Parts: sequence; C-alpha cells; structure tokens
Amino acid sequence: MEAATEIHVCEVCGLPRHRQATLCRRCRVLRNRPEHRKGWTKDGAAREKRMHKQWDEKIGAFRCAYTGLPLTTERDADGRAGPMFATWEHVDPRSPTKASDVVLVGWLVNDMKTDLNEREFTKMVRGLAARLALRSRLSTRTRCLATGTEAVRSHLTRSSDPGGHPSASPRRVAGRPPRPGSALGSGCRRAPCSASPRCPPRQPTGATWRLRAAACGT
Repeated sequence: MEAATEIHVCEVCGLPRHRQATLCRRCRVLRNRPEHRKGWTKDGAAREKRMHKQWDEKIGAFRCAYTGLPLTTERDADGRAGPMFATWEHVDPRSPTKASDVVLVGWLVNDMKTDLNEREFTKMVRGLAARLALRSRLSTRTRCLATGTEAVRSHLTRSSDPGGHPSASPRRVAGRPPRPGSALGSGCRRAPCSASPRCPPRQPTGATWRLRAAACGT
C-alpha cells in the first residue's frame, strides 16, 4: 500500500509549495524582488514578516498598506502592471533603516509617494481628498441649480397668462373667441378691476383670474 503523498503549503498564503521551500512560487518571487535603486539593499526577513501581516485569507490576496485595496501579483498578457500591482515601498526612504521598514502597496500609490515619508504623504493625500470633495460638491450644486432654473423657465413658458403671471390657462373651445371678462379676454367689460368692488385683487394665479371673471358676471 502506497503511502499518502504529503502536501506542503506556503507559510504565507497556504498554496502548495516545494517540499524544500517555505513559500510558494508567487510569495517567493515577491519576497525576492530586487531593488532597482543603486546602492539599496533588501531585507528578506522583514519582507516576509510584512507579507504575513498584509495577507488576507478572506479574499486570497495581499492588501495595500495605505488604501486597503486588494493587490495583484501577476502582470497582464502584454506584461504591463496594473495600478494595484504589488510593490515594495519604503515607509521613510531617507531613513538609514529603510531596508527593514517596508510595506506592500499598489504601484500607483508607490509612484505617488515617491521619496516622501508617511507623514508628508498623508498630508498630501488629505489635501487632495479635500480638494476633490469640494469640487464634487460644487459640481453637484451647479447641476441642481441648472436643473431647477430650466424647470422654472419651462414652467413659465408653458403656463404664462396675458399679464405675465404663471397660471393654468383656461380651456378654450376651438373656433370660439375668448369672453371679454375671461383670462383670455381683454379684461372686465363692466369696469376696470381696480374700480370694481366685486372684483378681487389681482393675484398671480389662474384660480384667482377665474374667480374675478365670475365675480364680474362674465
């Protein structure tokens, strides 16, 4: 009876690994990624410790240390890295212990931070977020004002009475001229509304115009 094959798993992500290794191929490549700056060295132990902290078992991926978004470790078919491609970032590039003080972040975040330390980068990001939030609020307010102005203009165009007041126009029968005392006519046939005690004061509503016409006996 053959002995069961023992499966060795990665100490970071749990994927299968070589029996003589401690990490899977993906984690091993990420840990051993070389430094591109001249004179800078890497600390494999510090990197592996950081990988343990930033690995999220629920999503099966590393999370960016600054944004919390999932990171990718594979390039696309054209060999290009996406904005959240996992890269090693030095928390303080000007520190003498920068090799051991590293975190995993997205490529775009690393490119934005450049040589800033964490405090300087946080200040810059907060200023950028406040600026974008202000622009978003102003843009939303402008759209609301434009929509409201257009609605009022459209309402005034559709329902303006002869005196320039917005009102619901009375129904007019085709082929019949408007009555002299109606809202479509020239006014009260007995006396001007200002001199007639039965005529109510002029109001900018269609209902008041119809009441005035009824009070005048038209």
